[in-house]
Amino acid sequence: MEDDDVDATTVVRGLTRADIRNPVIRVRDGIEAMEMLLGTNGKEKLLPPYILLVDVRMPRLDGLGLVRRIRSQ
Repeated sequence: MEDDDVDATTVVRGLTRADIRNPVIRVRDGIEAMEMLLGTNGKEKLLPPYILLVDVRMPRLDGLGLVRRIRSQ
């Protein structure tokens, strides 16, 4: 999850250079991430397995708050 375009591009570029071909799904904040993980608010549910790369500073719900919510579920 990354709300900064430059940082997101850098991460995708690094994964591509490392020949990691898994799809990358970008969300802008922790609320949108939870919606994808749970399949709520019109978002298609993300099916496991998946890896989350979380920015600590995000609008609405930051990365630490997101991890806390995931753990609580």
